[in-house]
Amino acid sequence: MAAIANIEKVVPEKVALPPVEQRAVLEIAYLSVAADHTINEDEEVAFRALAKRLAGASEGEREAQALLSKFDGHMDRDDADARLRELAKALTSPGSRELAYKMAYTLALADLASSDQEFEFDLQLIDALGLTQETVDRLTEEVMTALDPG
Repeated sequence: MAAIANIEKVVPEKVALPPVEQRAVLEIAYLSVAADHTINEDEEVAFRALAKRLAGASEGEREAQALLSKFDGHMDRDDADARLRELAKALTSPGSRELAYKMAYTLALADLASSDQEFEFDLQLIDALGLTQETVDRLTEEVMTALDPG
């Protein structure tokens, strides 16, 4: 996928998040990519790239590997929603909530396919993060601009 080359641009350089918020953002991104019960190669590459950009090369790879190793192809929707809400509570600033949404949205695009599960997760994420539709529209536009190779 052409957008993978630009995917790191979704995360600003030198994001300063406390470790607990950084881990929450990464796990929300993981929940997004696993929402459709499959993680393909493009999604894994994209997830690792975003994790490295957010947490640095070695720490990002370690965090990504830890989350990806938990994936077993099954995620109960109620359990995932409960975990999502718990993680969202850890995000104390508008910037961290917006970054979590942008990363999750980006990963939903990574495999160039959409599913009902991803759509449902997106709605749950918007609600858990307390984002307005205006904010979501702005964030999705920012993602599309970052991914545009032209």
